Order: sequence, then C-alpha cells, then structure tokens
Amino acid sequence: MSGVTRKITMPVSIGYGLTDIMGGEAFTVMGAWLLFYYTTFAGLSPKRREGFFAAVMTFSRKTTLAIATFVIGLVLQFGGLIKGSQFQPQEAINTIAITLFAGTVGLLLLALWQAFTFHLNKRTHKIFVDEMERLKNHGFREDVTNESRAVVEDLTGLGYEEVWPVKVTDQ
Repeated sequence: MSGVTRKITMPVSIGYGLTDIMGGEAFTVMGAWLLFYYTTFAGLSPKRREGFFAAVMTFSRKTTLAIATFVIGLVLQFGGLIKGSQFQPQEAINTIAITLFAGTVGLLLLALWQAFTFHLNKRTHKIFVDEMERLKNHGFREDVTNESRAVVEDLTGLGYEEVWPVKVTDQ
C-alpha cells in the first residue's frame, strides 16, 4: 500500500454511484425481459401472471443486489479502502477503478454472449407463437412439426412435453 492518499471528490463519487446503479441493474433488466417473455408469450406460469412476474422480479432484484453489494464490499476491503475516510490510498482508488472497468466489461461480454446464444428472432418468435396458438385452439401435441418442437425446446430450455404439460381436462 502506498502512502499517497487522494481525496475522493463529489463528481467522482457520483460517477461511482451511477456506474454501480447501471451495473447492478443490468442483470435485473435482462432478467426482467427474459421473465416477461417466458410468462407472457411462453405461458409458463399460473393464470395470474402479473403477480408471479412481480414476485420473481422483486426477489431476483433484491437477491442480486444483496450479493453484488457483499462482493463489492469484500473487493473494496481487500483493495485497501479506508471506511469513513475522505482520503483514500492509491491502492484503494486503483481497486475501485479496476473493479468498475472489469465489472462493466464483464457484464457487457455476458450480455453479448446471451444475445448471441439466445436464438430469439422474428422467425423463431413467429414459430413459437404459432405453436402456442395451435395448442390453445385444441391442437394435439402429437401433431407438432420437428421445426416447432426444436424452436420451443431451444427457446425455453425444456423438453416440448414439459413446456405445456397435459392437464386433467386434456386427457
């Protein structure tokens, strides 16, 4: 740890706070839209979807925020941050800068990976929605095309039979 300390100014503090908000909320926003897709279009929830959606969203947001706060606290503690001090050693400032940069780049790479591996586009969305409508209009599961089955399984990560289980009234 070097003996040089620098004061963390208000603009720098605001910058750290804004970056933390944007970084922490990135997972929440991605999760929210995935959950919205699954509950709204995929029909993977109870009939009252809005309550289920809100509950899972709130739980996910609070859990990830708690974990992120804990991890960042540990990183800053091991990085030499002096709690309550207006002046921080250079080591702590470097830790903050590296954490913000690495976190931002890491989350960006994760978002890009998700975007390229989640095969939702206009064509697959249409196939999925058409299959869902076919089943809602009393179509038989056995009549599914290979393409529809593959798209449903790819987008949901579940087997076709698991996505729309047979209800007692369907038998």
